[in-house]
Amino acid sequence: MSSAPSPEIPLDAGAGPKHNPHVSVVVPIYNEADGLLDLHARLSDVMEGSGLSYEIVYINDGSSDNSGKLLRGIHAESPHVKFLDLLRNSGQVAALSAGFAHIAGDIIVTMDGDGQMEPEDIPLLVREIEEGSDVVSGWRTSRRDSWFGRALPSMFANYMIRKLSGVPMHDYGCSLKAYRRELVDALKFDEYRAFNQAVLISLAGKWAEIPVRHYPRPHGKSKWNLFKLFQFNLDNLVSLSVYSFQWMAIAGAVLALIGLLLAPAFFFLAHKRSLIGLAASLNLALSLVGVSTLGILVALSGEFVVRIYHMVDKRPKWILREILEPRSGL
Repeated sequence: MSSAPSPEIPLDAGAGPKHNPHVSVVVPIYNEADGLLDLHARLSDVMEGSGLSYEIVYINDGSSDNSGKLLRGIHAESPHVKFLDLLRNSGQVAALSAGFAHIAGDIIVTMDGDGQMEPEDIPLLVREIEEGSDVVSGWRTSRRDSWFGRALPSMFANYMIRKLSGVPMHDYGCSLKAYRRELVDALKFDEYRAFNQAVLISLAGKWAEIPVRHYPRPHGKSKWNLFKLFQFNLDNLVSLSVYSFQWMAIAGAVLALIGLLLAPAFFFLAHKRSLIGLAASLNLALSLVGVSTLGILVALSGEFVVRIYHMVDKRPKWILREILEPRSGL
């Protein structure tokens, strides 16, 4: 005797009516259990007080502490929370990509879950988007991070991205940003295409910056280190590939021109025993700069080859274990 097949249970079973918010706040979480409840309370108060329809999208990026359990409890109690649970720790960029692949709002706001940014600044960014901007970035005018470990590398990164993108924004690294939905949809972020704020900003027709408050981390320690900062900036460099290779070509051409101009001088100085050391030093310095430029070009080319392989191989940058939709509509 045959029986009717059991209906499939969707991944987001138990979700309420369709949620159509005006603002989606995307917050990646990795081992932030100590400050998570306070962050959510402040964020909820701000969004409720704004009078805007909203959702808060929390992404648990494979946390090893109690963050996942706390986020489930927050989801159960709040009708505006969407919870994404990643299979493993995939990094902040991958977690943001997962969040962007599951947003429902017309305006997308991103912020870290470390408690260093003020949720109270979010309505200022949203207002700028509503007034016509495509991207709005927070600008940490008084940054409260270590100078050598965070501030100095960020100064270099901001300078580099400004030159490559052509957008003179002061603080590319600030996590508190707002984006117009049409701009985000154009790039179609998913498990195979990573979120990249530098590319989004470079494509914006109109952008703005707003000074925002920044505080020392109240709990735990930063997940960033010099290697991760290097990876993040390399990703921006590769993503802005046309500009980066153009700058490398210009640098190579300038070095070649300097070498041609100085060649006669080197030939002359080589016959002057008293000045031969100077000539050798100049020659060595230019050679080192040239070899360094070539090394950077080779590294960038290798990065492109690996990325192309991953695209062809369809290797996902993140895997979603579970998604819990908001439990009631607006």
